Amino acid sequence: MKDKAAQTLSQLAVKKRRELAAVRREKVKILKEKGYTAPKIAEELDIKVRTVYHDFSILKRESETELE
Repeated sequence: MKDKAAQTLSQLAVKKRRELAAVRREKVKILKEKGYTAPKIAEELDIKVRTVYHDFSILKRESETELE
């Protein structure tokens, strides 16, 4: 019983992290479209530059998928 509860909590945590990442990625996209650089986006959103570049790659992949 304990394992099932822990698994459920874990799944909820993963879902929440994904939702937060999607919201952050949308903010990154908007700022990039406004001409912000990755370091400036990182500063603006108080995240690491590495995270911004990771989001750039995901956004690029998503846009390429939409074009197909």
